[in-house]
This record gives sequence, C-alpha cells and structure tokens, in this order.
Amino acid sequence: MDIYGITDVGLVRESNQDRFLITYNNIQDTLSLVCDGIGGGKAGDVASEATIRYLEQEFKKTGKWVNVQELEGWIYTQLRSVNDEVFRMACTSDKYKGMGTTLVGALITKEHCRVMHVGDSRVYGLLNGEFKLLTSDHNYINELLRRGAISKEEAMAHPKRNYLTNAIGIFNQIRIDVIDVDRDFDALLLCSDGLHGIVASSKIEMILRQPWSAKEKCELLVKVAKQYGGVDNITIVIIQKEARA
Repeated sequence: MDIYGITDVGLVRESNQDRFLITYNNIQDTLSLVCDGIGGGKAGDVASEATIRYLEQEFKKTGKWVNVQELEGWIYTQLRSVNDEVFRMACTSDKYKGMGTTLVGALITKEHCRVMHVGDSRVYGLLNGEFKLLTSDHNYINELLRRGAISKEEAMAHPKRNYLTNAIGIFNQIRIDVIDVDRDFDALLLCSDGLHGIVASSKIEMILRQPWSAKEKCELLVKVAKQYGGVDNITIVIIQKEARA
C-alpha cells in the first residue's frame, strides 16, 4: 500500500490543533488516524495529541486477531477508553476544560478494513471505481436532516451547522461508528474539516482519481485548500493500493 499523511496550519489559525498517525503493529497491520482538536488555547492540541499517542501505544500491543469481531471489539474498547481519559483530563483542569477532538481512522489487515468515526472529520473512499463519503458528520445539522426537520438548502445557511453532537473528550459517553469497507478498495482519504469544509467533494474526487502517489495527492489537496482561503488547519491521510508513477 501507498500511504501518506500531511498536516498544515493553514493561512488563518495561529496554531495547528490537528494531528495524524500512520503506524503498524508487529504483523504489519496498519492504523491510520486523523484528529481535529477542539478547545481554546492549547487545549485542542492536547486532546488530539493525547488521543493519537494513546491509540498508537495500544495498537502496537496487538497481534494476530482471532476474528473480525475481536478487531471491531478492539476499536470500540480503545475509543471508549481514550474518551474516558481525555474527558477526565478536561474535567480535572481548568486549562483543559471543554477540550476534545474528532477522530477518523482506518484499521487495515491483510483480510479486513474497518473505518472508525467520531465527530465531523471524514473518510472518503474509491471502491470499485465509485467515489463515496463513508462517514456521516456527527453534528446538529445532520441530526435535523435525518429527522427531516430542515432541507439541504436550509442546512447550508443554518447558524448551528458546525455544532458537534459527538466528539472524544467532550461527553462522558460517545457514539462510535465502525464501517466495514471492502479490503480491495482503490483508495481511502481521511481528512479534517479544513479540507472538506472548504473544498468541494467533486474536487477531492477528481484529485483522488489521478494516477499519482499518495504524497502528490496530499500536497495538492493542501494547496487547493489554501487557494480557497486556508481558514482552518488542514490534515489528510491517503491510503491507496500502490504508488503510481
């Protein structure tokens, strides 16, 4: 697999509260993550950094999975555990009060691929040539859309369109989405809203479909996000079948 990650502060923010991870266990399964920290001052980057480091440490302890249920169980257990840890930190220190982080990830073995999701960072996929958004944003607007309370047009201008309803460390209990993805995927793209919030999905798709390396695609997507204003931190991980010339 060709895997590459990149993070950039953008053109407006003073600091980068995003983090990403690409790591392997001792049998070469891979865990890739993107986190977008939430909170004032340094609190957001504390939350995203703590989440990344905790999951990296726990993943390196894993070995051969007995079955796919064990793999999925590990995801649920570890995301609940890291939520407990970040929530505890936020509750015991005034400087960390209100901190949290979104998370998207992909755990890939020789036989399986599972995408994990908490918050409003996203995973896009190219699956059998079809471009798909694999995650559903955990925010107030999506809750209203699911209930049919507002139209898509109303959602675009809603004052609470960016309000999160789910994030690691913000709530004592979290919703964890785990998505079964065909292991024979063409490409996966994990990103924070510094990309998907300002670059149209059609533009992301066009770049993801190009016969380029993951590194080239990541770097171009950051450049495009900056051309559109770079108003937030931009973080991307691309996982694809192989490096392409």
